[in-house]
Amino acid sequence: LNTARGDLRRSITVLQGAHQLMKGETIDGAAVVEVSGEVPESTALEILAELRKGNFNSTRPVIQRIVCEGYNVMALLQRLQQAVISADDLLDVQKANLGNVFAEVDYRLAEGSDEQLQLLWLGSQINRVFTETPPRPVAAR
Repeated sequence: LNTARGDLRRSITVLQGAHQLMKGETIDGAAVVEVSGEVPESTALEILAELRKGNFNSTRPVIQRIVCEGYNVMALLQRLQQAVISADDLLDVQKANLGNVFAEVDYRLAEGSDEQLQLLWLGSQINRVFTETPPRPVAAR
């Protein structure tokens, strides 16, 4: 449902593509995400987890691997935004700062900047936001 964004035609097309890809096997959520061209949520969470460690150098290989896997950078940017917005352990000021970073990367990509360079810059800026302001602990519910 999230992959098709409410578009029935798109959902049918994605399911048809998944059926062709799976060749009679059970179609699961991973197959639907792969056929749709969406970035798996686990990929975005992996990047954020690396960036939270505070060492940008360990994040560079992860970003380069993601670029080599051929994910659409705009789709990755959207997935990272969703992960940041839904993170309970980030302060509102951190989310706002990261929103500004995402907007800057979006603008640069629209102007034709190199995708890999923008992802590396995005990673450095996310790392900066995480290291400048420590995240708040999640309150017990």
